[in-house]
Amino acid sequence: MLDAGIPLYRALNFFTESLEDRGLRKILEDVTARVHGGVMFSRALRNHPQVFSEVYCSLVETGEKSGQLQELLNRLADLLEKNLKLQKKLVATFTYPAILFLVSMASVFFFVFFLLPMIQPLFTSLKVTLPWPTRMLLSLRTWMLPGVILCGLGLVGLWLGKPWLRRWLKNNPRLDSALTRLPMEIPIFGPVMQKMATTRILYSLATMLDAGMPMVDAMARAANVSGNAWVKECMMVARKQMIDGLDLGQSLESVPILPRAAIYLVSVGEETGGLTEMVRYAARIYDEEVELALSDLAAMLEPLLMAGMGLVVGFIVLSAILPTLELIKNF
Repeated sequence: MLDAGIPLYRALNFFTESLEDRGLRKILEDVTARVHGGVMFSRALRNHPQVFSEVYCSLVETGEKSGQLQELLNRLADLLEKNLKLQKKLVATFTYPAILFLVSMASVFFFVFFLLPMIQPLFTSLKVTLPWPTRMLLSLRTWMLPGVILCGLGLVGLWLGKPWLRRWLKNNPRLDSALTRLPMEIPIFGPVMQKMATTRILYSLATMLDAGMPMVDAMARAANVSGNAWVKECMMVARKQMIDGLDLGQSLESVPILPRAAIYLVSVGEETGGLTEMVRYAARIYDEEVELALSDLAAMLEPLLMAGMGLVVGFIVLSAILPTLELIKNF
């Protein structure tokens, strides 16, 4: 709408009226009212940090100051689409394995709590000694249901206490950094998560540099995009190194975030004067690597979970057949 020459207030008002999401509509009504009252668009967006990130607001502010708001909004849309695409890849990778896991757990739950109690009295009345696999499944009844209830209550408690937990971790940055670094150290998942963080950082840097934002400010904004406290801390260390006089490639090399290949491409871009293009090129490379890594991870998890599910189902079938064989042998 801005490209078509529609004023910002009218564009916001038109878009807000077309929204069906009541929560987002209420937020945008507030933004529209503030803009109509003379408040800068970026400042109106900053009143809702739960929806509009610092990177979002900073790019809008850069567009306002440079007079290129519509161009910056187009670049911001591209950045958001890249991040959304990355999230969808991650969800698609783990959806099928999660369904397989839930099906296997549901089969165990059904057998332990519904099928076994139906046949246990028969074997007890005939004084048949139950084999150890069947006894093991019966023993699960004593702690399985309380365990499921406790886990469910724990998850609900974590969900309800998430705002408090975030504030507490924000007040304890070292603990937050240590906890968010742990997933990066996992042998199989860690490299994939590191590549995802690399893609987000590089795409954000390219977008902000292309918008004319100073490198020091772009580094600070890109640190928030990663969504990881440890990565953010490392990016701020690299930013300080750059303020102290190092170039971008050297400052990034001083922290263990980006792969050496990405740092090399960034350094080449600095030397040739095409930093923004090279950063965007590196981001595309690692975006493809993330897609391949997630495909490989899904291909590896699927047979492992199928094998695990087969073992669980096989153990359940064995636990059901062995008492019957024991009954036939005794009578």
